[in-house]
Amino acid sequence: MAFRDWGNPPILSTHAPETDPSTDTIVAEVTGLQNRLYEVRYCVGASTGAIWRLEHALSSGLGSTGYRDQVVVFTGSNQTAEYVMTYKAEANDRFRVVPLSSGTGTFAAKIQAEVLT
Repeated sequence: MAFRDWGNPPILSTHAPETDPSTDTIVAEVTGLQNRLYEVRYCVGASTGAIWRLEHALSSGLGSTGYRDQVVVFTGSNQTAEYVMTYKAEANDRFRVVPLSSGTGTFAAKIQAEVLT
């Protein structure tokens, strides 16, 4: 059973709001992971309805072979949502948020990854 260790601070993503993103725009990303179990919190939202790919990626590639797991989620106009997942990462994996389809408006996301022991 995994549990939180108070000595493991969360790893926070790089993030910046994106205006009119395309499907190759990384809105948030956590890199530099190690061979550990992580609880990952994805927070996503947009000024218009949006479809998101929440990814556990094995490389920087954005193609269909560039990820270990992908979850597609939807947010309504001017709404945000939080999704919590647990992943076993390998060295140099990454967690990221990418729009599934091009959009208009402002899109924003944040990822928080916490090591579970």
